[in-house]
Amino acid sequence: MLNLLGAILLGIAVIYGTFFGIKIYTHHGEKIEVPDFTGLNLSMVKRVCNQNAIRYEVIDSVFSSASYPGTVIDQNPKAGFNVKENRTIFLTICAHNPEQVQLPKLTDLSLRQAKAVLVNAGLVLGEIEYRPSEFIDLVLDQKVNGKNVIPGTIIYKGTPIDLIIGEGLSREIIEIPNLLGLTLEEARNRVLGTTLSIGAIVCGQNIQDEADSLRARVWRQLPGTELGRVEKGTSIDIWISVDVNKFVRTRK
Repeated sequence: MLNLLGAILLGIAVIYGTFFGIKIYTHHGEKIEVPDFTGLNLSMVKRVCNQNAIRYEVIDSVFSSASYPGTVIDQNPKAGFNVKENRTIFLTICAHNPEQVQLPKLTDLSLRQAKAVLVNAGLVLGEIEYRPSEFIDLVLDQKVNGKNVIPGTIIYKGTPIDLIIGEGLSREIIEIPNLLGLTLEEARNRVLGTTLSIGAIVCGQNIQDEADSLRARVWRQLPGTELGRVEKGTSIDIWISVDVNKFVRTRK
């Protein structure tokens, strides 16, 4: 009987001993309130973590104009959350520069499509300007800081992109400019401000690279100057080539 009672007491002692041992080992009931790391640089974060017996790990960096580069802008778990010792706090810091992306081609898209493309690229819709055009609600041109920028150019994420949108033809008519013999840039500049626009650009087979396209000249345009005048918003299709025999340079 005494042996049985001793065995029972021993079993109870073992159970309680194990239970309290686990509590001590796991620091049961001991909690640490997560500090607020927002706005701290990593040197300050390390100091705070050492004081609170917790760890940190930087898992991402995101640019924010509202924060100083290199400082914490987000954390997980959040400040005030209770954790155990040696818990790792995952941090997101402010990058020194915005992420860079390629400028997408927006021309010939509807305004609605262009907005979706901008969002997917991490860019922002800037100012919208409407011009007379035979293509209603179509993107005629795209600009960055008031300047034409070639699609594919590397720009900062979040950059505003200004769009020129077609609003339909105007009843007012305007004289057709002579583009023959001009480079593509010269042709665009001559059309700029006339409320007309460059439509399709047909490149000759001898244009192999960007250097060729820069020195190529217009040898045909449609509509041509022989038509005289057209409605505001009309687009002019042009053919360009580096073959000097194809065009005669004529300026008005």
